[in-house]
Amino acid sequence: ADVFQKAKQQGKVRFLGISAHNPKVFHRVLEKYPQFSVIIFPYLFLTEEFGGDSLLKLAQEKNVGVIGLKPFGAGTTFGLKPQQIKGKVDKRATSLVKEMLQEKRLSAIIPGVNIPEQLEVNVKGAYDKDKPKTAKDEQALLECKKNYYANLTPEYRWLHKWERV
Repeated sequence: ADVFQKAKQQGKVRFLGISAHNPKVFHRVLEKYPQFSVIIFPYLFLTEEFGGDSLLKLAQEKNVGVIGLKPFGAGTTFGLKPQQIKGKVDKRATSLVKEMLQEKRLSAIIPGVNIPEQLEVNVKGAYDKDKPKTAKDEQALLECKKNYYANLTPEYRWLHKWERV
């Protein structure tokens, strides 16, 4: 805490954020360290709020931003293994981004991209977030949910911890 305050006073740091792959870390951080402005954790298109102990609710109460990463489950939502995603474009990403941005407590999502076309389909979802859900969106969500469960490789099974936050 003292190091952060000193760096802030010196103008070296404006905001402090934390990223982790273990949900329990954030409850402790949000309760004990008010200097954090943002938390970053895996947030999938199928992530649901976890009852009364919600990380989203706690972040909102503490006025802390939430950034979701790995929104496509490392490509598994598109029926790919994580190592196969490079260079592939799936237009269903538009529907997934649109769906995730319905959660107003989410400040942003960070989908991995490695070609401009992937960025385009993601950005389209952000532009479409206020449009009503279409039958095409519903179909994409259904297909991608099935893909996610069918293709999650052992090294990404930890993502299951992030299906409820």
